[in-house]
Amino acid sequence: MPRTPDGGGWHTDASRYAGEELAAVGTSILALRQDDDLYGPYLRVSTAKAEKSGSRAADELTSVQPPDGARDGYDNVTTALEDASDVLTDVRLAAWEGNTASYPALLQRLEKVRDRLEQIVQSLQQGSDGSTA
Repeated sequence: MPRTPDGGGWHTDASRYAGEELAAVGTSILALRQDDDLYGPYLRVSTAKAEKSGSRAADELTSVQPPDGARDGYDNVTTALEDASDVLTDVRLAAWEGNTASYPALLQRLEKVRDRLEQIVQSLQQGSDGSTA
C-alpha cells in the first residue's frame, strides 16, 4: 500500500524529489557542455549516474499516494519527473554510443525540462501543490 503523506508532507516530498531530478538534469547539462580529453569517459559515467539519480527520484514520488485534493499537482509533478527521466535516459544512450550529433538537441531538451522543474520546485516551495507550474 502506498504511503500517503499529509498536505505538508506531500509538499516536502514533491519538492525534494523534484529538486533531486533537477540536480540530475543539471549534471547532464554540464556534462554535455564539456569538450576536453576526458569527455568520453566522464560523460558516460556522469550521465549514467545522473540517469540513475533522476529515475530514483521519479520512482520514489510516483510511489506516494497524494493527499486528497493534491491529485492535479501530483500529476503535474510526476509527469515532469518522468519526462526528465526520459531525457536523461536518451542522454545516457547517446553518450555511451558516442552520438555527438545528437548533443545539441539533447541539450535543448534538458534545458526545457530544467526550466519546467525549476518552476515546479519554486511553486512547491511557495506552498502550491505544483499543479500550475
